[in-house]
Amino acid sequence: MELINELNLTQLAWLLTCENKVIKVSYDFTVLTEYTQDDIVERNLAEVFSILRMSEISYKNETARECYLFTKSYDAREVEIQICCKSSSMSNQRLYIFKEKENSRLEEKFINLKQFYSDNVFALAIHSVPDMVLLRANQKYLDFLGEPFNKKENSLGRQQRDITKNYDNRDIERFWTRILHDGVDYHQYEVKFNSSYLGETYWDIAVVPIYEEGKLKYLIEAATDITEQVLYRRTIQAQAEMIKKQNQELENVMKQQGEFFSFIAHEFRTPLTTMNSTLQLLDLLYSQEMTDNIKKYMNTLKRSTFQQLRLVNNLLDITRAESGYLTVKKKNYDIVSTTRVIVNSIKPYALAKNIKLKLTAAFEHKFIALDDEKYERILLNLVSNAIKFTPEKKEIIIKLTANNNKVFISIIDSGIGIPEDKQAIIFERFGQANSKRSRENEGTGIGLYLVKLLVESMGGNITLNSKENEGTTFIIEFQDIMIDNIPEEEAAELTNNRLVESLNMEFSNIYFE
Repeated sequence: MELINELNLTQLAWLLTCENKVIKVSYDFTVLTEYTQDDIVERNLAEVFSILRMSEISYKNETARECYLFTKSYDAREVEIQICCKSSSMSNQRLYIFKEKENSRLEEKFINLKQFYSDNVFALAIHSVPDMVLLRANQKYLDFLGEPFNKKENSLGRQQRDITKNYDNRDIERFWTRILHDGVDYHQYEVKFNSSYLGETYWDIAVVPIYEEGKLKYLIEAATDITEQVLYRRTIQAQAEMIKKQNQELENVMKQQGEFFSFIAHEFRTPLTTMNSTLQLLDLLYSQEMTDNIKKYMNTLKRSTFQQLRLVNNLLDITRAESGYLTVKKKNYDIVSTTRVIVNSIKPYALAKNIKLKLTAAFEHKFIALDDEKYERILLNLVSNAIKFTPEKKEIIIKLTANNNKVFISIIDSGIGIPEDKQAIIFERFGQANSKRSRENEGTGIGLYLVKLLVESMGGNITLNSKENEGTTFIIEFQDIMIDNIPEEEAAELTNNRLVESLNMEFSNIYFE
């Protein structure tokens, strides 16, 4: 103990060695490291420095050196080590004095990160520069490293290259070399890592450099695991591509074999109609006896049946229209009252999505020649589309105007709009906007094509004005004429069961109660 007696070591953390074996440690050393004397004394010096996760150069270098040691609870402590020696024929002692740097504790220096460490929402780590030692990390980050580095004792205090052995180290080295070289904030999205432990994973990564006294001191890394989102998106994209390909194939077949599709549609329609009637009968006779689960499954069956009936009816009408066999039965209807009945029947569906549906007319009454069933289908299709693509708390306006012997029905929404480069094809068969409209509300792409055919079958025309993220306006144009020797009619026919069934089919892929 000669060396200790020669120096004033009051309130200092130190350990004393003789022949490279620790023979004594100070109380302040045990406070600093959280290790007891029994943990340290009588151990080889190299073993002690390994326990403290300090590099070999830390104790072999004779000069003072700054480095990190790790406590028993794996907290990093930045210290300066001073070495005092006394060699003689009687003793070969070395005294290692550890002085912790002021305001260097990471848990205090980066206190604003404390909550993020405990939440484990994303992977978070702090690395030292330039040796890239992992100083602090939450469990999410350790899990990313994989076994055996998903435990603190196997990762903290070790260099980055030693704890990423589950990954392709060439990718890791390139990643960190670029960051160290640039020394600026780094953000990269969908970074792919191949791990022998986790397999292929994707991460959004942000690295922030921390400077002290003009020198790069730390790198704070935050990473979010987006593997599920990426794989889900790829699955959706693959399905979308498959559907697009199937639609293209279907279009080619339909162009060549219109009559065949008409026959197939009739064959589908018969069992679907029977199924629909059966479901209605079951609901009428046994609704009181059904459990909630059965009612839920019944509603699913109803919705699927209406969706298929809607598709079949659309295909039949398209085939008839293209073949010249679409029957048009015009009568003189009041366009105002007819439109009002349809709009009022749709309002519950709009209100269910917290959308206001408003009808305005520049006149109280106006009788024109219409096929009421086709006009009903046109309006239901356009308004249901507007409801699909209009956010909550917005408004859809159906406006009736007249000018130059023409009547205009405008359906105005404040939805997501249609890209300009897609507006030219929106009325084509299988024409879709190929944007958020088609991704979130996938369909066959024949609805607006059929609307155009139905409008034109009554001598009308349909156009659109649209701007992305602002909304879309569809404008239907009919001649302001009446048919001679045919009595004028209000909209009484529209209040029958046909309208109810049309509503169920048109809105089956939006609402169904």
